Amino acid sequence: MATTNKPKRPRAQSREAYRLWFEFLRRAIAEDKSKVRLDLYKEWGDVAAYKSFDAWWRDVGSKVINLHPLAIELVAEGKADDQTYLLRVPKSMTSTEIGNEVRQFLIAHGHEPHKGSTLRVTVGKEIRPQTYRAYLHTYDLQRKLEEASGGQVVKRKDLLVAVRKFYLQR
Repeated sequence: MATTNKPKRPRAQSREAYRLWFEFLRRAIAEDKSKVRLDLYKEWGDVAAYKSFDAWWRDVGSKVINLHPLAIELVAEGKADDQTYLLRVPKSMTSTEIGNEVRQFLIAHGHEPHKGSTLRVTVGKEIRPQTYRAYLHTYDLQRKLEEASGGQVVKRKDLLVAVRKFYLQR
């Protein structure tokens, strides 16, 4: 029996890309808040107040970042959420009639577009999460070594050893 693989979502629509963005932003704010353009992240709320991405995503991220593509797509029945409408469209209508009917429906229901975050991962310029996750681990290990040595500069050799130990323990 052959199994069909569900097509992978493009990385620009991946929650993981936003997870890494969130983690880098938290570290940048902790390092030197004055160097971060916080005005760009107004819709993201107080990122530094959250200990985990999952809590931030549940409270803020999922409401301001729409992971759905910016095009109309077929939605399975019952899959509507607070980011989308679920409409049934008769196949007997022309596309012009459908457009007019949907417009009238939205006007009748007082539709106002949600103002979400304008920050988006650009399609075709996605990151490789594994690489940036490694950067985060290296940064965190460097900070840990600096704290252990009383704020002295950490030798690259010592950092490399710590990174190797980290990955060997996993």
